[in-house]
Formats: sequence, C-alpha cells, structure tokens
Amino acid sequence: MFVTVFQRFCQGAKDLEYCDVSYCFQLTNETVKALAFNCRQLTSLNIAGCHKMTDLCIQYLSGVCHYLHFLDISGCVHLTDKTLKYLWKGCTQLRILKMLYCKNITKQAVLKYSVKLEKQEYNDADPPSWLGYDSAGSVLTLNKKSRPGSEKAKSLSQNENKEAT
Repeated sequence: MFVTVFQRFCQGAKDLEYCDVSYCFQLTNETVKALAFNCRQLTSLNIAGCHKMTDLCIQYLSGVCHYLHFLDISGCVHLTDKTLKYLWKGCTQLRILKMLYCKNITKQAVLKYSVKLEKQEYNDADPPSWLGYDSAGSVLTLNKKSRPGSEKAKSLSQNENKEAT
C-alpha cells in the first residue's frame, strides 16, 4: 500500500526540490527509485533512519538527481563505500553529506570522497537504540518493562493514585 501511494505521489511531484522521509521504515530501494526517477530536481533529501536502504538506492539517486546539494543518510546501516563512489560520480553538486551511524562506510572512503564537500558528518558507531533497529538493520522490539521512561511513568502514576485517595 505505502509503495503504491508513494510512487503515485512521486509521479505528481516532478518539481519537488526538498524531501524529508527520515525514519520511514517502509522506505525501500524501489520507493527511492520512484522518487529519484520522478523527482529529478531534488536539491535536498533526508533518508536518515531508513534501515532498508542499500547502495542500490544511492545508485538510483546519483544516476538522475544531479542537483542534489544536501543528503542525510545517517543510520542507513547497509550502505557501504560504494555509496560514496556513486555520489562522487553522479551528484557533482553535493555539498553537505551526513553519514552518522553508517558502520559499513569506512573512514578511508570518507577521506577520499569528501574532498569536494563543504560539510560532512561521519561516524561508524552502532546506531543508537532510539532509531528502532540494530546495526544489522533488524527492527528492535521493546517490551513494556524495557521501554525508556516506563519505570518513571509507573512511579508517577502510583504517586498520582496516592494523592487522589
């Protein structure tokens, strides 16, 4: 359902320049392909936290989105050094690239390919649990006891009940 709706949206948004689909767990290489091939005027794209992205999605983007100035791929744990190679070749106007929590992109590749960037942010740390998935891209399931803040909420609730009596 999401894929079809997103593809239709992209078909009707030929002049789209800015797109933020960060933390969208339904986003796939195919949906990014629809975005890239239909919205070739993109100058800014945020796909941070989209754990299904692979080098293929960046290959689609760099093949046709030549006006891209800003790209955030933070938390896209399946991206590798090939991503930077594709961006270097196809997105010649890219100036700002964020690559936080990209474990499979090496520091050597970042140093090699980020020469022409005005700004880049990079680390190869494991993604934080608040992203909702682990370093392999597997979605984390939180039980009620391990949810952040659940103990604090429980104690606040108990205090409210005591005050009400």
